[in-house]
Amino acid sequence: MEPILAQRLEEFDLTSTQAANFFAIFSISYIMACMLVGWLPTRFNRFSLISSAALTGAAMFLAGPSELLLLPNSVVLMAAGQVLAGVVGVTLYVPSLPEMIESVEPFFDSNGKQ
Repeated sequence: MEPILAQRLEEFDLTSTQAANFFAIFSISYIMACMLVGWLPTRFNRFSLISSAALTGAAMFLAGPSELLLLPNSVVLMAAGQVLAGVVGVTLYVPSLPEMIESVEPFFDSNGKQ
């Protein structure tokens, strides 16, 4: 989303400070959510991961605009999409790390070599 976000923000005539703050929205919401979801990997199942992926898709529609969902071209909706992507991204990525590690462990020895 970042490569095209700057071009999209130009449409709203934001100052460079406002645009920089807009980029920080995702990072700040991601960091805040990371502090809250450290305990999730032991409680999440695969259905929860799929739900998080679906919510990430919804966040991308909000960051749109989405002509498919008839969402207006609004900086507020884009900001809401950034926040949702940050929060839901954590619930998608953090719990999936143990799954990823478990899936590749058989291919490596105890020293981390293949």
